[in-house]
Amino acid sequence: MLIRRDTRPATGRIWRCAALIALGFLAGCAPRTYEPAPLSTGEILGGLESRSITAPKVQEFLAESGADTTDWPPSRWTLGMLALVAAYYHPELKVARAEQAVFEAAEITARRRLNPGIEPVIEHHSEPGAQSTPWSVGFALQIPIETSDKRSARIAIAEANTDAARFRVGQTAWQVRRTIRERFVDLFAAEARAVQVGRELEVRGRMLGLLERRLALGETDAVTVGSARLLQQQAQTELNATSRDIAVARTALATALSLPAEAVVELTIGTDALSRWTAPAFSGDAIQRNALLNRLDVREALARYAAAEARLRLEVARQYPDVTLSPGFLWDQGDLVWSVGAAILAPLLDLNQGPIAEAEAARQLEAARFIALQSRVLGALDIAQAAHVAAGNALNNAQSFWFAQDTHRNRMNQQFAAGEASRLGVLEAELALITAERAVLDERVNALRAFGLLEDAVQQPLDEATLFGDLSVAAEQN
Repeated sequence: MLIRRDTRPATGRIWRCAALIALGFLAGCAPRTYEPAPLSTGEILGGLESRSITAPKVQEFLAESGADTTDWPPSRWTLGMLALVAAYYHPELKVARAEQAVFEAAEITARRRLNPGIEPVIEHHSEPGAQSTPWSVGFALQIPIETSDKRSARIAIAEANTDAARFRVGQTAWQVRRTIRERFVDLFAAEARAVQVGRELEVRGRMLGLLERRLALGETDAVTVGSARLLQQQAQTELNATSRDIAVARTALATALSLPAEAVVELTIGTDALSRWTAPAFSGDAIQRNALLNRLDVREALARYAAAEARLRLEVARQYPDVTLSPGFLWDQGDLVWSVGAAILAPLLDLNQGPIAEAEAARQLEAARFIALQSRVLGALDIAQAAHVAAGNALNNAQSFWFAQDTHRNRMNQQFAAGEASRLGVLEAELALITAERAVLDERVNALRAFGLLEDAVQQPLDEATLFGDLSVAAEQN
């Protein structure tokens, strides 16, 4: 469609109008300048190696997150404080946040409107008219008009992708939390085992000295003494191994915190709270409901499905063509000619059926993935609940055995004081109690790990009143 009209204004006025229009377009499109940001591997390495758990910025971050930093550096680092340190330093969280920023920037792109265009018109006439110049000069505007709800569909896609990225940040924070929890438990187990083995070594040393005195008096044989000496050497070897295990556990904890190993060598880690931990009981229905509704990967899957739904809406909207209006002005050898044109792409050969079919298939794929994910969540939750209950029962049994051995040790001490038991019998009862304590430690560590699996199945802290609740702050910070 084209409409033309001739008028005859002054030439200077025409050029002034054209210049003002061009300047208006340029003023509305102030460009950004490129700012280079090269990476320096040396500087990055130096920054990683100089990280400190007691840095002032770490203290500021912990204080803003609700931690008590009045005593700085803390005399005892809790699990929650270490989790916040990881939230501040961990590079995987920085990557996840950067990916979220990319999708947030994509929302800006989705919200933009189509820019109009300017088409210059320059003509030269081989036979000029009454005017002295053979040139005709003008321009035409290209004004695109988007039909249907394509823009709102694009915005919906971008927002859903941003939501999915935000939930991936949460999942990354949870993975960091889980790793710290596991390393914290490993350090607790190594330190507690070292204490128990040290006590065993001390008792076996006393037993060996007693047996050696009996051997000198002819009250026992060399085989018994040799067996006691071998057991003492085995205890010494195990004690040496526990020192190595503690060093490895501390290094692994430093890695989980994204800190150099030497940053946590001298820290006092408050693992003693775990020695008083008992397996809590939960409502299976409540845990299942939380897992199916609130898990971060479930919410991410829902966001991906929303993006697929919006993508289908966009492809359906693309069946309806857009319109481009083209008003123009031309100074034609003294005449001012204005015109109005319109262009529309007629969908005669294709109604966007291919992209619509692809979008429908993609939506079905996301729906199938969501159902499969919920099935996996239910399976993991059933396994975690069974492991948690079994580990709790095993811990209770081990504690009952410890109480029995403690009662026996106390009875032996009373009998020894009354002259009714030997010192060797008292030491043997002490060793039996240490063996029971080691069994309790093993079952407590197993119960802690089973409890961790249950938390991972729900992807949220479950013991907020006691040990692990302070870690929920770290997840919220991310």
